Amino acid sequence: MPRKAPTRIPRSAAHASFTELPVDEKRSLIMAHAEQRMKHPPGNVFGMYVGVAVCAILVLVGWAIALPHTLAANERSEPDAAIQAIQKGGAALGESFSGDAERIQKAEKATETLLETIKRQNEAANK
Repeated sequence: MPRKAPTRIPRSAAHASFTELPVDEKRSLIMAHAEQRMKHPPGNVFGMYVGVAVCAILVLVGWAIALPHTLAANERSEPDAAIQAIQKGGAALGESFSGDAERIQKAEKATETLLETIKRQNEAANK
């Protein structure tokens, strides 16, 4: 069975008559309603400030209680195993690069020799 939308209730006469009022009367009704509205009670504003202050104090107290436990958990007598592995691996890597200066000099000499050979071959080919 298909769903049917509920039948629309006709607007009351009060709503219909308000739309037909002249602008001056509408403005006077709106102003009268605005004057009758209650302003925000000042007691609620004070309560809001007290609530914010209490929440801030609770957060600070919780932080002060948790901070020593957090610092104690991070403080260890033995160093971290991952940091030790990085230190050892870094030292081995540094040692492997120590002989690179000699290899670079040999490569530069070989490059110079190769360039000179190519120049001679090029000159010989152009003659």
